[in-house]
Amino acid sequence: MIPDLRPLARHPRSIARLVRKAVAFAGKVRRRGSPYVTSTAKFYASAFVLRMDHWVSGTSLGRRAAQAGLRRIGALPSDHTLVRLYFQSRRAPSFHFSESDIAGIIDSVPMPLKLETIGSAEAIVRGRFAFRELGQLVFESEVDWRATIDDNVSWRWDLNRHRYFIELATAHHYTGERRYLSRLSALWEHWIARNPSDGETNWDQPFEVAARLNNWLWAFFLLLQASRKEEVRWVEIVSSMTEHAAHLYRTLEYHWPNNHLLLEAKALMEFGMLFPEFDPDRRFLRRGRAILLREIECEVLPDGGHSELSSMYHRIVAGELSEWLLVARRNSISIPDALAERIARMASVTAALSRPDGTVALLGDSAADDNYIRFDPARRDARHLNYWLLPEPSVPASRAVTTTTELLTLLPDMGYAVIRDQITDAKVHITVDVGQFIRNPAPDHGHCDALSFELYAGDRPLLIDPGVFFPNRDAGPWRQYFRGTSAHNTVSIDGREQSELLAMSDVGDRAEVRLLGSSSAGRTATVRASVRPYWAATAADVLHTRAIRYTSPGSIDVEDDITGAGEHTLTWHYHFAADLDVSMDEERGCEARDSGGRIVLHIAPVSTNGNLSGRLVRGCNLPRLGWVSLNSTLVSPTTVAVYEVRRALPFRAEFKITCLLPRTSGSGDQPAR
Repeated sequence: MIPDLRPLARHPRSIARLVRKAVAFAGKVRRRGSPYVTSTAKFYASAFVLRMDHWVSGTSLGRRAAQAGLRRIGALPSDHTLVRLYFQSRRAPSFHFSESDIAGIIDSVPMPLKLETIGSAEAIVRGRFAFRELGQLVFESEVDWRATIDDNVSWRWDLNRHRYFIELATAHHYTGERRYLSRLSALWEHWIARNPSDGETNWDQPFEVAARLNNWLWAFFLLLQASRKEEVRWVEIVSSMTEHAAHLYRTLEYHWPNNHLLLEAKALMEFGMLFPEFDPDRRFLRRGRAILLREIECEVLPDGGHSELSSMYHRIVAGELSEWLLVARRNSISIPDALAERIARMASVTAALSRPDGTVALLGDSAADDNYIRFDPARRDARHLNYWLLPEPSVPASRAVTTTTELLTLLPDMGYAVIRDQITDAKVHITVDVGQFIRNPAPDHGHCDALSFELYAGDRPLLIDPGVFFPNRDAGPWRQYFRGTSAHNTVSIDGREQSELLAMSDVGDRAEVRLLGSSSAGRTATVRASVRPYWAATAADVLHTRAIRYTSPGSIDVEDDITGAGEHTLTWHYHFAADLDVSMDEERGCEARDSGGRIVLHIAPVSTNGNLSGRLVRGCNLPRLGWVSLNSTLVSPTTVAVYEVRRALPFRAEFKITCLLPRTSGSGDQPAR
């Protein structure tokens, strides 16, 4: 039977635009040669196929599955009470908690976490929606599900992911106030009515559909255990959830074999696992399980790190997989022991990357927080939802494949070395990048940050990674800057990138990075690694070798050897936290002061075989340098110390970095010597 293509006539411009982009890119592929088939080509092809599928087939699979499931339950389309009673009395499959567990869970959640949740829910009850520090929109009556602030698509994604559905439901359990449930059911019903599954808006990104379904699963069971008097349209909810699963079943993003595909498969499998009534022939469960297990094996490295080498995506995947593993075990779903062990190791990686205040270095494409970070398998008291995971709050970190000493934790597969000073005065946390550009087939979250490092000491960040920035305008140059070598605390050679950065967040040839050695003894830890940029044919042409030696409490020596042939311009960048006031003296030493005027950090070149020039740059656009983004949507100026020299190789430079740590008694500061 030939499908009805008439709906496509309503979208000629969108199709024509995709075709033009695909044809233009095909020309580039021919010019570069047939092997040059990148994720960009896959992106255009997949986008075209997804839109064709969406317009032609609609969601008939989801509708058929929901209708069959409701018939199996015995409910009429309008019999919402019967659906509620069915799921409240159903013993298997089971979610993380049952009605008898809730009182104990509520008692176990610390009051600060309860109050934080209640505050978030209260804002939603009053119609106030705020995401990513972009400000808030207040909806006096109906919510506009297509709304954004400053045309920021991420804001709209967060609005439609419905993480706040969980906050509303748990706020009811913490307070007993039913107005939170009333707001939840009203928003849910309104979203379903205003966002039909055969539409395009809020259904055009499979990853967003998966994020929403992941939150809906939790909201469903939280609401189910609270609802007795509320008029909840359960038939519409389970039908729409089934349509979400059916949409994922058809549109899984195989062209993004990174956290996208993994989390989409996780949502699909979890729905099939928890709602067999709406999974005809167990298709959702089987496909989700097969893809998820494959992606865990491919994406979760042997040491427990995530293959995108991004601290934010590691935290997201670690939390989601820990939750999934618990509910799978609760329902006797067979999971290979080797994969379960890798998931357990992810918790120890999260713990290693976490600084004393619970934050992490912004490695790769990372923001300080994200709407998708729902669980923390390393720290139970970090997230209130951790307490709702039964029979245990998180997957224990056990037998992690890491080399751990008193000061040094080495993550050999992820390519990070972490120095953690446990002395109370110091609270020093140093994250050193000694790994590849990325370990994932989809390279879009990788940065040119080889041999870069972040420094945290005395309860605050001092030297930073700038994070990631996705602006709505001038996106290409901004994106390339935040991915580039000069945006990180490492050495740039001749102003060229370590790896070949391409458009659409792609990468061509990559730098070769090697961990040369590490050691820890007593009060000292040392890490040594090298990077050969992609444009150097061999190490004899150009090679940058860096040794970072930490001596407790708070003294760091950075030794850089650039070897090879010919004359080159060498540039060092040290990015300070944005709120530090930085000055440079005549000897090119830098002092950084906090908001109280206290000196917290000193950097100085102490030994070079040639004169280094030095200057401070802050918030410059020509060339772009000195910017930081903590939440991916707002950019702020930050100070960068730039040291530069043009000399024939080999060249050696040493820098002394001193953290001035607060005393535990008396007054004044304690220099680290």
